Amino acid sequence: MVESVTGDHWDQLDTLDLQSAVVDGFARLITIDSTQPTDQALDEALSALSIDQVNSNEPLLNRLHSELLPLLKEQLNTISLSLIPSTISSKEPDKKLLRLILRTQSEIERTIHQIRSMITAVCPVCSGPISEVSVTHRTDDQHLKAQKSFRLFRVQELFNQSVMFIMHPVFTQAQALFHQLVTIPPNELKPESDRPSYRGELTFFISCASTAIDWTIRTINGPELEIAQEYWKRELPWFNFYIRELLELTTPLPPTAIELTVERQHDLGVLVHGTVIQVAKLIIPIIKLIRLLFNKLSKRPMNPKEGFPLFTEMCSSQLESLARQLKRISQDIKLLLDLLNKADRSFDDMTSYEFTGVIQNLKSRLDSLLLLILLYFVPSIQNTDAFSTQDDYKAWLVTWNTQLILSIHNFDDAVRLFHDNPF
Repeated sequence: MVESVTGDHWDQLDTLDLQSAVVDGFARLITIDSTQPTDQALDEALSALSIDQVNSNEPLLNRLHSELLPLLKEQLNTISLSLIPSTISSKEPDKKLLRLILRTQSEIERTIHQIRSMITAVCPVCSGPISEVSVTHRTDDQHLKAQKSFRLFRVQELFNQSVMFIMHPVFTQAQALFHQLVTIPPNELKPESDRPSYRGELTFFISCASTAIDWTIRTINGPELEIAQEYWKRELPWFNFYIRELLELTTPLPPTAIELTVERQHDLGVLVHGTVIQVAKLIIPIIKLIRLLFNKLSKRPMNPKEGFPLFTEMCSSQLESLARQLKRISQDIKLLLDLLNKADRSFDDMTSYEFTGVIQNLKSRLDSLLLLILLYFVPSIQNTDAFSTQDDYKAWLVTWNTQLILSIHNFDDAVRLFHDNPF
């Protein structure tokens, strides 16, 4: 809870008391993530809205992205600009500057509580003892536009787990930097290379906080596809790793290793048996096609003026499936890699069936993804006189799908060969 400290009270404090109050203020902010928003904070957050607006989520979301979140970003920058050696030092601290820091600390605390209270008011279904899966699997909210549970949950997730997570290091570094500036005379400061870089760390963490705030704002007012794209960004780098691992597994043995036992050859981190190596090599084109598809979908349409729509007719369950499909596909690829090592060490009839089952699951996930893209996103791309963007997108997806079908067919043939002639 924000302490009731007035400007008149601060005017009565001497320099040392003001410095102590600043340190205490940062200590309070360091632990702010563990405090709960109060009814007073919610009342303050809603006070600027009419009764009709309070009963609708849209004005609350508008106030979050247009006022409160930008305000928090501005307040963090004020703290950063207040804590530089040219403006504050131990020789003669400026009482006016100390009062500015104290006032900003209280404002940050109030703003955070208001944001958290408003998110609780906007996302009541996301705030109780309910699982993420049940929250984002609503199938009846396709008409709610910006108020779909999938979007609201992501807003809450971003603020609580990203923005608030960064608050602790921000205020920890701010407190340490303030202590350094007001307790050590400038002429006694060690060279930057010989002392903790609190200034650099503070700048870094405030930059991270600003990025998290910007993305929270974008999640409130940006296109639905962009929310899904953010989930994909976490997984896409893994596909480069999978390709490198498969290339290493299928690297031919050096001549000096040919005479080694199979067990010793396995110790070199490569596959030994030819039929298994062929299966592994045919996984690579599939992974490359998946990577190509998601790289394509992660970019804006060819006509950047139009872009993708803010909202679609997709329900939260479909949006959740779209967002998390790449992670599930990534898990399928990991299973295939595990099966390769298993198959290379000991033949089992079940292994070939497992290969087939995993690749069928993977194909099913991609089919579901393509259907959502074709039904809800491609039709929203506007054709122009210069080029036919929508038709180009459709043609590209058809060609891509043909290549995927061919790659999976080749993979299935290799698995059948492995089953009939394992080693």
